[in-house]
Amino acid sequence: MRGAFGLVSLLVVAAIGCWLFVTYNKPVLDAGRKSHDEAAQISGRENDGTPIGQTFVTDPEDKGGHLNDLLVKSVAPGGAMETYFGLKAGDQVTAIGSMTVRDLNDDAGLARAMMEESYQRRQPLVVLRNGTQLTLPADPNAPAPSPSPTPAPSAAPAPVSTPASTAPPATQPKRRGIYDQLDLIRQPQQDQ
Repeated sequence: MRGAFGLVSLLVVAAIGCWLFVTYNKPVLDAGRKSHDEAAQISGRENDGTPIGQTFVTDPEDKGGHLNDLLVKSVAPGGAMETYFGLKAGDQVTAIGSMTVRDLNDDAGLARAMMEESYQRRQPLVVLRNGTQLTLPADPNAPAPSPSPTPAPSAAPAPVSTPASTAPPATQPKRRGIYDQLDLIRQPQQDQ
């Protein structure tokens, strides 16, 4: 009988220990996952290591002998260009970040490279979809895509609304994690 009580108490202590371990390490694990997703996006790769350039196919479209836009021929289902931007086959990319495709001196390769870079830098894409101009992603603060066992829906991600009580004060800059650190590294040293 004493052995049974001893075994039960040992199991209870082990369960409490596991619960404490999970409770206190979950925030660390979540932060690690978020950092991994951000690092994958900054490196221009999906979470499985696939280069972003292999997840979509574009063709240049000329108008009057000059590059007018990039026509998206295909997008990998569940790929980063679909999950982050909501890009679909048939979209016509007319602007990347602050540059229009027409301003790229008829260089379709440069336009495609800028499209890949827009994912890395979280810059918006302006597309024509069924005659309607859209800015993708719908939410510029959308998180990096996380791996999922099933393909994500092909619709653009819906904007995330936050209650007014949890929004940061207007005077405090929004934190972007690793992007803030990269901006600090890129700034020229002004001490000298």
